[in-house]
Amino acid sequence: MTREPIKLLLVEDEQAHAELIEIAVASSDLNPTLTHVSSGAEALSTLQEESFDLVLLDYSLPGQDGLKLLPQIIEMGCAVIMITGEGNEAVAVEAMKRGAIDYLVKSSEMFDFLPGIIERSLKALEAEQVKESRDYLVTLIDQSIDAIVATDRDGNVTLFNPGAEALLGYKREEVIGQHVTMLYESEEQPKAVMRRMVEGGGAVSNFEVTKRAKDGTLIPAFISASILYDEEGREAGTVGISKDLTERKRAEEELRKHRDHLEELVGERTFELSKTVEALESEITERVRAKEALRILKEFDENVVQSIQDGLLTLDRDFRVTFWNKAMEEISGYAAEEVLGQVLYDVFPHFIEQGVGEQLQAVLEGQVAMRSNVSYLSPKGKARYTSEKLLPLRDEAGKCSGVLVIVEDMTEMVRLEERVVQLQEDIQQRKLVEVAKGILMREVGLSEAESYRLIQKKSRDENRKMGEVAKLVIDLHGSPEERKKFS
Repeated sequence: MTREPIKLLLVEDEQAHAELIEIAVASSDLNPTLTHVSSGAEALSTLQEESFDLVLLDYSLPGQDGLKLLPQIIEMGCAVIMITGEGNEAVAVEAMKRGAIDYLVKSSEMFDFLPGIIERSLKALEAEQVKESRDYLVTLIDQSIDAIVATDRDGNVTLFNPGAEALLGYKREEVIGQHVTMLYESEEQPKAVMRRMVEGGGAVSNFEVTKRAKDGTLIPAFISASILYDEEGREAGTVGISKDLTERKRAEEELRKHRDHLEELVGERTFELSKTVEALESEITERVRAKEALRILKEFDENVVQSIQDGLLTLDRDFRVTFWNKAMEEISGYAAEEVLGQVLYDVFPHFIEQGVGEQLQAVLEGQVAMRSNVSYLSPKGKARYTSEKLLPLRDEAGKCSGVLVIVEDMTEMVRLEERVVQLQEDIQQRKLVEVAKGILMREVGLSEAESYRLIQKKSRDENRKMGEVAKLVIDLHGSPEERKKFS
């Protein structure tokens, strides 16, 4: 990842010494912005107002031990280089134990060493940040309950996470190196996924496919996938995240059977009451049907609905919540007792802005509606993402009596997709900077360090990303092939 312009905070009470450090840093290739404070209290106050890449901390400060100040600065998210006097090597060792990234011993040679130590420390921090980012992504992939599979450009599997093992029954070593078609119902399906990615600019979201497990079981799934590119901008492979739709399909089938059963009951009840007085028929039939439908719905609730992994809720014709299953409690953050009887808009006011009212009204008129990648804030203020299917609920007479909403939690999948996109953007920016440096070295005659500083300075002066500045260099000075490659 390309480093932004360097910001240094110097904590030094001796003014003459501070000036020498400023001169040493300013005359180096670092080209940083340096802020000087003379006490621990000033340092903490400054760090609360601004962020810095690195803190140069003198061990001996007025009325305060630098070793005691060191943990406070680290807790504020800053890396520290400790500066000690000659003969205080033990202090330097203790500072490293307490979290300092490096140390300097005050001497006449210190000012020659200082820029190199700062550069080394920043590179170490940058490497650690990249490692943490990669470790986070690996952990996210390994802990995901969804199946995550990556392939090389020839379609051979290169990554097969535990979620994929659980869904498809294969062990990782059985799949790595094999062609991805073995995981689909037919050879045509992965080709269709690739076509949709190409048509979608390199990505596809919630595309329905059928996976084939090791034992031959066919598994319906939603796949969201992206094309991966190498540092040269060439296609390197794909990564796909698949979500099992088996329970969702089973729930839809159970709901269909339930509606069919209700219709049968309605027919039977209507026949039994057909001989009653016409004036009483409507009232009696309505009451009996309502009780029978309620009994069946309660049985369905206990035996099926509460076990469904997706959220499930029902609304009456006034859009008041009449049912809210356990999965819906987990997805929304609201317990059933908090929402039952409430108008949906009172629970989720943002639905009004999203035009949900028009969709609900259309469902009451017999239509089916879909809402993809819906975002909202939970009661705890956390962002959540869902996909929703809105279906009409019908009474015994076939009239729409309300709305059934099936809610699928897409939060984990969306966050993982965002992470993959961010990593690709970081790789692309680094590639642009490297190519631009080469062009400046070739066409203008600058050294590699001078080329980098020029791009960095232009980025800072114009408040633009270094990748954008690098792209401008390529457009202005690059060869036709280079311009075409990054057009």
